[in-house]
Amino acid sequence: MYSYKTQYTQIKYNNIKNNEETGILAEGILTNLNLTHNNISYNHYGIRLDSIDNSYVTMKTNSIRYNVEGISFGPNYIDNKAKDISSNDISSNTGKDVELRDSSYYDTLEIGPNWYGANADYLANICPKLKSGMIQFKLKSGGNGVYMGVFTYNGQTMTDLPPIDVLFIVNGEKIWVTTVNGVATVNFGKNFDKNQAGGILNAIAGVETFQLGITYTENINNNNNGKTPVNGGTGNPGNGGLGGLGIGGNGLGTIGIGTGSPGGSNPSSNQLSEGASSSSGSSSAAQSSTQQAKVINIDDGENLFKIEDSQALGILIIGLLLGSIIVGYMLRRDKKTSF
Repeated sequence: MYSYKTQYTQIKYNNIKNNEETGILAEGILTNLNLTHNNISYNHYGIRLDSIDNSYVTMKTNSIRYNVEGISFGPNYIDNKAKDISSNDISSNTGKDVELRDSSYYDTLEIGPNWYGANADYLANICPKLKSGMIQFKLKSGGNGVYMGVFTYNGQTMTDLPPIDVLFIVNGEKIWVTTVNGVATVNFGKNFDKNQAGGILNAIAGVETFQLGITYTENINNNNNGKTPVNGGTGNPGNGGLGGLGIGGNGLGTIGIGTGSPGGSNPSSNQLSEGASSSSGSSSAAQSSTQQAKVINIDDGENLFKIEDSQALGILIIGLLLGSIIVGYMLRRDKKTSF
């Protein structure tokens, strides 16, 4: 393809190959040339720029490979800062990937970042007079047997690169993967990391081989998300109050013994909640409500004993009353007999 004194020229999505001289030759005054998404290969010169005006020249997302010279700047070329030559795959050319030998105007010439088939400067086959950023290849693990070869520049993935073939090798198995938006992704299966732990994954991009160790970490999933379970507390049952004692004449009321309801439960704490007493007993002669049975000391001068249990106290009182009734009955009977 020959472009001479042209303006606003677009050359896109072509296969330009097997030319004995030049795939694309630009001469004369050239402005607003747009070369994108072309596959330019097996030519002597892939692209030859020999124009005297190169305003707003754009060369992006081209694959320029397997030529003798990838991009060549001729003796008439005059540089213009308003150009963008970046995000191209310029690699595997037998001469130079980028050649400035014929250009007599510049000791150095600067273009944007491109992929030159290697991360290392000494492996990049470019003219020493050229200043260019070097796109880097990085091998990464995505987990579960997924591995990615990522092309980056200044930490950013170069999504506008043309498709690039990457060869993955593990245990003698070879898998070719073509990049999509600057990333070559291979999936070996979810058990790959576990089965191949300690091994090495190799990837060949351009003329350089990259390696990544295969590691595996067991993923332990706790149902409580690592938190210690908390048991709820249980309240103790409360004791009922002692009912009132009714005495009327010779009649004897019954003693009511209350029963407390169970204490409440506390689900958010390990501490037991205290039980609360409730429901006092009732008597046929009198009623009394109390929250706690009292301690009664029976003192005959020497403080023989004391009673703390409410039921025992009730039994004792009943026994005393029954005894007094019996004694009273016997005295009354003896009194009648004496007459």
